[in-house]
Amino acid sequence: MPISLPCSKTKLNACAPCIIEGAVRQIWHRGDESGACSVLEADCEGAAREIIGSLPLVRAGMLELVNLIPLLPYRGFGPRG
Repeated sequence: MPISLPCSKTKLNACAPCIIEGAVRQIWHRGDESGACSVLEADCEGAAREIIGSLPLVRAGMLELVNLIPLLPYRGFGPRG
């Protein structure tokens, strides 16, 4: 079930360039506490940190990176052999 939450134009404008460039794939609001989760497309951890660090809200000290978790493709449904 989608949840409609208010989002300021400032926040949208701050994230838009990263979304357009393909760096930010998805953004989710946390359901258990205040905060958000972003899925990024980056070649390495350093590149992911650069993407996050480039966001205006991060530069302004209004948003902080709490966890950076590298992900790998799930191969459970792929070909076996």
